[in-house]
Amino acid sequence: MKILILVALFWLSFSSAAQSNSFEVRLVISAEQVQCELEVIYPCFQAKKETDPYWTMTIDAIQNFDFEPGFEYVLDLRVEHLSQPMQDVPSINYTLVNIVEKRAVN
Repeated sequence: MKILILVALFWLSFSSAAQSNSFEVRLVISAEQVQCELEVIYPCFQAKKETDPYWTMTIDAIQNFDFEPGFEYVLDLRVEHLSQPMQDVPSINYTLVNIVEKRAVN
């Protein structure tokens, strides 16, 4: 019985620690991707907060998001900080929660 309680406490502490590494944020995604470079050149997203006048960050990938060039998006994203990222893998994981707005850009 004591082992079961210890396992339950360990699991609860692990799951609460994992939850504290993620949060949700609303970002605007540019209508066109840009070229990012690490060891190779690859497309990435320009992003900013809704109140920012300029594109302030780049995002490598957004899980569950089907990007269409020519459309600017306002997205609710879950941001997860990976505590032990693998080499050549981003330490932040972005996942689509909701498409708030999709608007055509000329």
